Amino acid sequence: NPFNSSTNIAINSPLLKEEKKLSLIVYDLLGNEVNRIDNISTSLIILDRGQLSQGMYFYKLMNNNEILATGKLMVE
Repeated sequence: NPFNSSTNIAINSPLLKEEKKLSLIVYDLLGNEVNRIDNISTSLIILDRGQLSQGMYFYKLMNNNEILATGKLMVE
């Protein structure tokens, strides 16, 4: 992590085996949602930079309203 064009996020959750649909939500430093991937059903997410400008971002992996994991991302 830092990344320029894309990064991989690996998910190790038993919820994937239970066919639960997970969401990855990316926030900027002010807490604004800047990217969202819903209905995740695979253990590897490729997050493209898209319109994200250079800087630090935070992400949450969610199942409905339950936070399963959090982390930071740096975009160069």
